[in-house]
Amino acid sequence: MKLFKTKLTIFTLVILSLFAAQSLITYAQVFDRELIFRDTDIYSLPQDFSSPSKIQSFLVSKGSILANYQVNMGFYEGGFCQNINNIQVCYTQDSVSNGANFPNSPLNFRQDLIMAPFKNTTMLFSEMVWRLSRTNLGNSCSIDFNNSLCVDNSVRPINPAFILATIQKESRLIYGACAKPDADTNPACSYSSQASIQKLAFRLDRATGYFCFENPNKSKSCWDENPNWLSFKGVFRQVYHMLRNIRMNEQRCNKGPSFALNLTGGSFFTGNTVTISGQAVVLRNGITCALYIYTPHISDLSWRIMKDLNGFYNFQTDYNLPPDYKPKPLSGGL
Repeated sequence: MKLFKTKLTIFTLVILSLFAAQSLITYAQVFDRELIFRDTDIYSLPQDFSSPSKIQSFLVSKGSILANYQVNMGFYEGGFCQNINNIQVCYTQDSVSNGANFPNSPLNFRQDLIMAPFKNTTMLFSEMVWRLSRTNLGNSCSIDFNNSLCVDNSVRPINPAFILATIQKESRLIYGACAKPDADTNPACSYSSQASIQKLAFRLDRATGYFCFENPNKSKSCWDENPNWLSFKGVFRQVYHMLRNIRMNEQRCNKGPSFALNLTGGSFFTGNTVTISGQAVVLRNGITCALYIYTPHISDLSWRIMKDLNGFYNFQTDYNLPPDYKPKPLSGGL
């Protein structure tokens, strides 16, 4: 009888495993340009990235330079001018870190206060990813809409895999030959035709591609010649501002036409049809809308990377289980 129970338990586990695998295969097999990610993809917590230590273990397993990377925490503050190629360039404070810009915001959304314990410190990249995606370090409110747009990680924390996928898409620093510490000399790392992209230091400073516009004029994109660029240069500032931008725009999209951004291609709000890469695209949810604002091209690259990371699958969401659900041992001692 004991043997029968054990075999039955093994059979049950196999069936459950196959069912879970089929659930994963059913979704994330075909890219949908009108629904790049489901809301549950972005606001779930995959097992592989469910703690800072698991994020760290993943980076170590891939040999990523970010596994041992100590992130300088802090926004750009103050201002100064310098001469670059005989041009006087002046830098100013990051507006998000200026508490005077948020006089009516609750204290747990004031970035000058939230960042105070971390000012002039460093932390492991994996810890930073966790804190920005799952704690109040990622909280903030918009400057322009009088607190009607706010990111609140206590209510809706984000999937850490989304941050990793964005970095991999923009700078190839998470996995592969170009993510290795020896990438600058590794022949297996095939670079873009732009020679300046070949250096790790360059890509780290532009980890998420934030403020990197397709403009040959260096004074208008993510180059030191741009006086606005310093506020967004470096791993922390890149990840923070990318995440803040996408999550704020997701909310703008979901709030409809009165909050919409009117850009080349149309009015960007959820449910509307816009033109992307010469094709009509219905923006079926807020995150899809926000991603096209961030990168106005049709591409399945972010989706494919999330799939590679196993960043979609969350058994609690897929089986409608409560957040505090913990599996119980089955009979048979397994």
